[in-house]
Amino acid sequence: MLNRMERDHIEHQPVRIGTLLVNEGFIRKADVAEAIDIQNKESQLAELPLGKFLVKKGLIDRRQLQRLLEHPELRESVGEFAVERGLIDPHQLADCLRRKPKDQPPAEALVAGGLLTDIDFKTFLERQLDSMKLCELAVRLGMVSETDLAEMVWAKRHQRTIGEILCDLNLITSLDLNSVLTKYRKHLRLGEILLKNGLIDPPTLEMALLEHESRAEPLGKILIKKNILTEDQLFSAFATQYNTPFRKLDGFKFSDRQKTSLTKIIDKAFSRQFRIVPLSMEDNTLTVAIADPDNLKVVHSFRSKRVDLRIHCVLVTESTMKLLFDSLYNGGASSPGSGKSAPSPEPDDLPSKQVRAEPENLRSTPGETPAQEAMSAEKLVRLILEQALESGAEAIHIDRDSR
Repeated sequence: MLNRMERDHIEHQPVRIGTLLVNEGFIRKADVAEAIDIQNKESQLAELPLGKFLVKKGLIDRRQLQRLLEHPELRESVGEFAVERGLIDPHQLADCLRRKPKDQPPAEALVAGGLLTDIDFKTFLERQLDSMKLCELAVRLGMVSETDLAEMVWAKRHQRTIGEILCDLNLITSLDLNSVLTKYRKHLRLGEILLKNGLIDPPTLEMALLEHESRAEPLGKILIKKNILTEDQLFSAFATQYNTPFRKLDGFKFSDRQKTSLTKIIDKAFSRQFRIVPLSMEDNTLTVAIADPDNLKVVHSFRSKRVDLRIHCVLVTESTMKLLFDSLYNGGASSPGSGKSAPSPEPDDLPSKQVRAEPENLRSTPGETPAQEAMSAEKLVRLILEQALESGAEAIHIDRDSR
């Protein structure tokens, strides 16, 4: 463990997260080396054209890729390519297409007419090899599912960080990683992530930041209101920022057995108070959903009291959180992505802007659930205050005991 002076020095130095995790005793140097090797291989894979990426991922074979490249639908845009590259003008293209035999492909006609060289046509095919049009054609021909394609495109465009890889290797949890990042103030800024992913340009970010500073409103909320980002894009950026996976959980449902066991670990009052919903419990690993990255601190505090559990977090949108809460605690039948809406939450049901502390959460009585036992009244009040200050809550309500 490092002393305070060493931590202060590190905060102002370009130290890698792997080094910090080793220094804090979470992992070994060999673990970092393994993660770096995986990252390098993923980086090399991401540089491949989309078509070759599909083959490398095992989603299609080379013969299927060749079939896609030879498909008329993919080759019909060769004329547009030739005009775009300045190889021919629109009149030459129109004349060539008018004169060619009906059954002759446009590409062959252009090459036969001397308007396109073999090298030009090869360049065209290379561009098609890295086009979304090729991928969409693969889906329509039943070679690839839409889900596989979406995951593949995401993997190609969003390289995993060392921290994410270490989490996926089950060497650390996202909570461990975020505690170190917070300790040394090494979290990436949201704006940096959005710029890197090409979701926003510098002038737009600067405008949004000025509005953020003047109105004290979260940057992400501003960008969504202005239709610059979708909710999914924002939460995907949060996933990178906080090294916590974003899940849509379409069609997710709790079994009766899960409802019984999960509500014993985190009861309705605690879930409503801190907007944390348990999703699953396998062996000693509890997976929970949060809609606000700031609530990672609450989960971390809960884990410190439940040392018998290994806790994983996933990010979900506000609408998904409400559906999950209703399904688990209120007996709602709807599930995320089902197309059914949960009843609108009442003020005492699932708070969003206000931090609400209720008497039953502050008392210690016999027969409390594990979640209630996790914190003393003093620590819970302190945590409520810290969360309110950091999240910019409009008010804190502590109800009187009416009994």
